[in-house]
Amino acid sequence: MLHNERVDRLLENEAAVPFSSRSHFFMTMSCNNITKLNNSSNPTVLALKIPVKTGLFPNSTTLRRSRFKHSSSHNVRSTFIDYFVGKYEHKFIKSSSVVPLCDPTVPFVNAGMNQFKGIFLGKTKEPCLRAVNSQKCIRVGGKHNDLNIVGRDGHHHTFFEMLGNWSFGDYYKNEACQMAWNLLLGPYGLKPENLVVTYFSGDPALGLKEDIECRDIWKSIGVKSSHIKASGASDNFWEMGPTGPCGPCTEIYYVDSNGNLTEIWNLVFIQYNREDDGTLTGLPMHHVDTGMGLERLTALLQSVPSNYDTDLFQPIIKAIEKMSKHCTPYSHKFGNSETLDNAYRCLADHSRMISVCLADGVFPTSSEDIFKCNNGMLSDLYDRVADSLGATYPELHEKRKESKIIIDYEEQSYAKLRVNLKKKWKDLIKQYPEVENFHDVELSGFADGYRHFKQAITQNKSTMMPADVIFKLYDTHGFPEHIIERIAELNNLTMDKGGFQNLLMQHKSRHKTAFKEQTDGVFETLDSDVMLNDLVSLKIDSERRLKIMRNHTGIHLLNAAIRKVLSDSVVCQMGSNVSDKGMLLYLSLYGKKISHEIVMETQNLASKIITMDLPIQTTLVNGIELSQKSKVLTVPGEIYPETGLRLVEAETDDFVSRELCCGTHLPSTGHVKDFCITLVKGAGSNSPSIQAVTGDEAVQVRDLWSRAHKLQEIVDMIEPQRLKEEAIDIQEKLTNLCGSSGKPYGEHAHCLELLDRLKKQATIKNDLALQTLAEAEMTELVDEVEKKGQKFIVHFLRCSYLMDTVYVSAALSPCDNTPALVMGCANGIIHAACRIPQSYINENFNAVKWISCILPIFKSELAPSKQDQSSLLFAAMIGTKVSLITCEQLVQDAMFAATKYADTHIVNTVRDPQHKYRDSSNEDSSQVDYKMEVFKSFLKSQQRTDDWWLRLSMGGGDHVPTARMLVCPLKIPLNKKKTLYTLT
Repeated sequence: MLHNERVDRLLENEAAVPFSSRSHFFMTMSCNNITKLNNSSNPTVLALKIPVKTGLFPNSTTLRRSRFKHSSSHNVRSTFIDYFVGKYEHKFIKSSSVVPLCDPTVPFVNAGMNQFKGIFLGKTKEPCLRAVNSQKCIRVGGKHNDLNIVGRDGHHHTFFEMLGNWSFGDYYKNEACQMAWNLLLGPYGLKPENLVVTYFSGDPALGLKEDIECRDIWKSIGVKSSHIKASGASDNFWEMGPTGPCGPCTEIYYVDSNGNLTEIWNLVFIQYNREDDGTLTGLPMHHVDTGMGLERLTALLQSVPSNYDTDLFQPIIKAIEKMSKHCTPYSHKFGNSETLDNAYRCLADHSRMISVCLADGVFPTSSEDIFKCNNGMLSDLYDRVADSLGATYPELHEKRKESKIIIDYEEQSYAKLRVNLKKKWKDLIKQYPEVENFHDVELSGFADGYRHFKQAITQNKSTMMPADVIFKLYDTHGFPEHIIERIAELNNLTMDKGGFQNLLMQHKSRHKTAFKEQTDGVFETLDSDVMLNDLVSLKIDSERRLKIMRNHTGIHLLNAAIRKVLSDSVVCQMGSNVSDKGMLLYLSLYGKKISHEIVMETQNLASKIITMDLPIQTTLVNGIELSQKSKVLTVPGEIYPETGLRLVEAETDDFVSRELCCGTHLPSTGHVKDFCITLVKGAGSNSPSIQAVTGDEAVQVRDLWSRAHKLQEIVDMIEPQRLKEEAIDIQEKLTNLCGSSGKPYGEHAHCLELLDRLKKQATIKNDLALQTLAEAEMTELVDEVEKKGQKFIVHFLRCSYLMDTVYVSAALSPCDNTPALVMGCANGIIHAACRIPQSYINENFNAVKWISCILPIFKSELAPSKQDQSSLLFAAMIGTKVSLITCEQLVQDAMFAATKYADTHIVNTVRDPQHKYRDSSNEDSSQVDYKMEVFKSFLKSQQRTDDWWLRLSMGGGDHVPTARMLVCPLKIPLNKKKTLYTLT
């Protein structure tokens, strides 16, 4: 274990000074503890220099440090690895990612042995008998959590490198101790009198005896008895977590010239497994797991007082000083009052941790997962970290661009968050003054969450915060547990932590995601009962299974293609949904947002890979083998088994699809057949989802797209109604294939837009034909009025029912010499306009006054007049929605009012006393027959019959208009209101 408080216990010294609670550190990349140096203080960080015994050894003042000449951190690391590889035939195993793919017990890799845990448990075959590496480790949660100590002493870190050597059932205690001692005294040049070793003193509670074997090995090597100390389980029994491999350990300490001890190497002899019930069971084979912190060893060999004074940290601290010119430079001081130096150390430490996490593909998971730092500072510090560690961990260079994109976005998000919180915070303090105590909390959901808490507590009237309230604050409002604890303490409440943990476990079990083969409906099921050991015949729904295989392989191609297209952005798969109907890929995206062009390019790339018919290779690997491979896509937060991992690959020189997946796949990409992206949700957000289809469904979609384009080519040769019907038919079939849960994108969107345009064209062509008919009707009407000596026209356009828009003003064009007021109804909207020749204008009769007499009837208003038109000569009513029930009566009332007004106010009107209204019965049969022929010709052009008009009924009457009624002039008496027809 790497805790100096254990040195205190070893030397029987006083306990460590208590420290204040730190801001919550989220397990997937929140950095709430990075200090803003502009404020030159960090109220949540206290410094603590852990006291140790001095003068423990009489001759301590004569002790000297290392004779190691090339003490750069790079040489310290390479010397360790070369020593075990060259002298003791260990195999170098590169560091795994800091994200544990196969271990649900820890949030991050926190020790060098994590990637070998399966070997210790006998689940995974060892890659070699002897191994050595430098493992990236992060300790911000769980059993080993150094977050609250960082900055307060000189040797604890959230990120550190663990130098280690392992034996998997090969050598054991004797060889391990001898190898360690020889390295320290040999290549590293330490003096034996400067070193102290400890061993396990036993633990009666665990039923474990003193490790006398280890003590005697050290004596045989030559360590003096005065430099060998026994210690209990808390110090010398190593455990990675609450469960898992464990065993007694021996530790090596360095004693400086003042007699202070610093632990530098821990040798663990793994021979037990801690079970869920706390008991220890022996492992089938014994192993050796050693760990030596590179940072501490480098400080020792470079003869500097703390890790922060080594070449691993000084370039970062110097960069912070340069970017914070208004702040006092780093002064290397420790103490409760040294808040600025503590802040330097925190920022330097956290910048290393964040950089390594980002390079290993760790993503922020919510709006609260933000990096709180001055603009641009963290991005610049990433460069310093890459310069320091990039030669050993090249992913820091490879992922530099992607990491900076995320950093920049999160810094901008944090700036926006602070702006939004400012007003909410003021309002909350007015309502609940006590929240002043939470001035250090920056959560977007804090105000809403605290109000919910207060309301719930008021209703509950209890001294305990209920489990459901705790869970609501945690899950819905995003409150960390330690913030909830502070809220409870502030309000003098206890917490139902047990109930909360139960709710949390239930939530996790309901929402746990895992890659599972889609089997629902693949197998035929039996109606009868099946007993254990019964023989059954398994039948596979081969058609459905093939569709699922195509979509499984298709979503891998989609995942790889979108990354290739968005090469200047950061793309992370957050989940997926595959069925026989299609696929849905959920992403987290930084950089460019999803656009039609990106969708088209992605679809074309995936289609190209399909036509290349690349072989799809499926390889079974274990967790260790997986950690040695590059560019393997995994889902963040997903826990994979340690063995039997299926790595599915398809690649060319410039295209790589490499994912873990237990789904069923095709033998080659050509079997996907076809691929079409159809819908996208949240295209403009950082969490888009992309829907696509493959196989026969994709072929059908492409056929429909092609059919739409063919329809466009013959638009001038097809009748409007047929054009509209064809467009609607294609749209309906596309909806059935592609669904509607999302926004159409790419070629699918272009096709739907084309179909909408074609439908609109059909409508316009139809309206133009009807408008021509209306104008012809008005021309005949004008001629007839003039022949009979009438001075005005009030007319309702019957064919307006068939239009999408009524162009009543255009219908007035034939009325140059006759005052005319025309109305029409389309889609339940009444339009009206009038035109009056100049010779008819008088004090009481003009266009505005005439149209105004019908406005109250429809509860409408006068339409604004155009600049090039005189309101005396032309006026129109704003189109008004009318009730289907009252439409008929309103139209008749309006026509009566308009007729009466004109009859009253037109001067010198000469009328035939026998002709009070236009009656189609007075027309000779030749005129009616001619109109019928015109109308039937129109019906034929629309491929309709007389019966079709029946479907135009808007309800509310006893009669439906026949073709004759539609073309004949409206019958309306001048002297009374009488319903002579039913408006439909």
